[in-house]
Amino acid sequence: MNEYEINISKPKAVSIAIGTNMYSRFSSLVNTPSHVLAEFVDNALQSFRDNKSILESLEPGYKLQVRIDFGMDKDGKIVCVDINDNAGGIGRDRFNTAFMPAKKPSNDQGLNEFGMGLKTAACWLGEDWQVITTAINEPDSKTVDFCLNDISAEDLEELPVKYAPEDAMSHYTHIHIETPTSNMPSKNAIGKIKTELSSIYRMSLRNKEFELVIQGDSITFEEYPVLNTPYVHDPNGTPIFWKKEVSANVGPFKAKGFIGILKDIKQGRNGFVILRRGRVVVGNEDNHRFYPKFMGSQGTFRYKRLFGEIEVEGFNVSFNKNDIPDRENLEELLDMLKDQIHT
Repeated sequence: MNEYEINISKPKAVSIAIGTNMYSRFSSLVNTPSHVLAEFVDNALQSFRDNKSILESLEPGYKLQVRIDFGMDKDGKIVCVDINDNAGGIGRDRFNTAFMPAKKPSNDQGLNEFGMGLKTAACWLGEDWQVITTAINEPDSKTVDFCLNDISAEDLEELPVKYAPEDAMSHYTHIHIETPTSNMPSKNAIGKIKTELSSIYRMSLRNKEFELVIQGDSITFEEYPVLNTPYVHDPNGTPIFWKKEVSANVGPFKAKGFIGILKDIKQGRNGFVILRRGRVVVGNEDNHRFYPKFMGSQGTFRYKRLFGEIEVEGFNVSFNKNDIPDRENLEELLDMLKDQIHT
């Protein structure tokens, strides 16, 4: 191996070139703490999916775990956040481009499709952050420290990489964020973050694809009870489980899932969520979407009791993965699903 190959395989620095004043603007992006933290979860989940076979073959009983912990000062104010996972880590083959803003991964069909998640999410929460990671079959860990004040003052376009000896079978990523921006959530918001992330990752949590631990609590998704009762005009008839599987295709666009009637009226559970690639992108907890063609007018039985989960394919999502801009084709699919629930 020549010197050039050695430098490529073990970079001394990583590029962050974008125009240093852009980093200070990331904190002004419209977003929420839950969706920002979801970017880190997305990265860990995708790393696990990309390396699932080798992780499970090396460690019998292996389970992906993502931990989010908030550090507080003596007054209970959140001053830092740590995100840790035991996924595949960031290997040397991807490390050169991992910190380049807007550098898409070679496979953009996963959860980290835009190549912006870690950088924008970390800068949205804090001005200073650190990433420590190692991948399987690499004998060292890699550390990158980001300090917004230094980057802006010195107009830096790359950051040094620090190496430390590590077990070649180790695999993890640790992210520490401090010097909070005004976006850092308060202590009182932690409960909402738990609820919203459990909703966003309901499918993965339901399927036990990974374990999500927030502030020491293992997060689960609470299923919504479905009405199981006879038809209203046949009260003595056989009980009906009021949940129907649905699916529709329109050219490259696909939708499948279920539509049901809630057992009990409870605010925040009615309405629809739209999933893509296994995670909610439209209508997370307490923000479900209400489609008038399905739901009817506000205050009616249908509006209060109808709910559903629809997984779609073929659609692009917004930058922060909380919307589907192509409303026209989405509405066409929903119209087809509406016809199915009347059969």
